[in-house]
Amino acid sequence: MSQQDPHSINKRNFYRVLYPERERPSFVSDDKVEYCVLDISEKGMRLLKNEKAPLEISSTLKGSVVLHSSGSVNVIGKIIRDTEDSLAVLLRVGIPFSLIINEQQYLQQVNKYID
Repeated sequence: MSQQDPHSINKRNFYRVLYPERERPSFVSDDKVEYCVLDISEKGMRLLKNEKAPLEISSTLKGSVVLHSSGSVNVIGKIIRDTEDSLAVLLRVGIPFSLIINEQQYLQQVNKYID
């Protein structure tokens, strides 16, 4: 019986787009608080904390992510992790896979021209 290389196993169920600092989209909550998006997937996102609007684990978050390739997408989720500088959000109403792929293609296109 052969063993798989542990690095070849995908530990995530959804494709994740990591944003470089200069390309981070915004998440705007229903109460008009803006957060920078660090990464997104179909069922999750990680936000840079906004010290003016602290949130707690288990808080529900509603609003829209302003994507580069597709405009605004409404999402609803719950904060599941709070680190020193970011919040992890599990999305109940998430982002369609096709829009995740569009974002990845946008980032690849933009980065073609940057050294």
